[in-house]
Amino acid sequence: MRTKWVHYVYSQQNLLFRIFVTGGQTETGNTTNSVEMFDVENPTQGWSMCASMIEMRRNHAIIAYDNNAFVFGGYNGSSRVASCEK
Repeated sequence: MRTKWVHYVYSQQNLLFRIFVTGGQTETGNTTNSVEMFDVENPTQGWSMCASMIEMRRNHAIIAYDNNAFVFGGYNGSSRVASCEK
């Protein structure tokens, strides 16, 4: 996993024991739209990159519902983000 200062994580049993890290802020202050996944059942595989979010965001919220993750709100480095992504 790349070094991040701020990031958001969720894990849910229905999502096959996976941990996801979404968005955040790098050590140089850039906001990211990256999504990274760690499979707890296969820890030797390490962190994997997933499809990026549409919007860069940090200070956002994330929930898991009905086997999906929803990311909403946050800050993109210059303004507040008022969207939700699945």
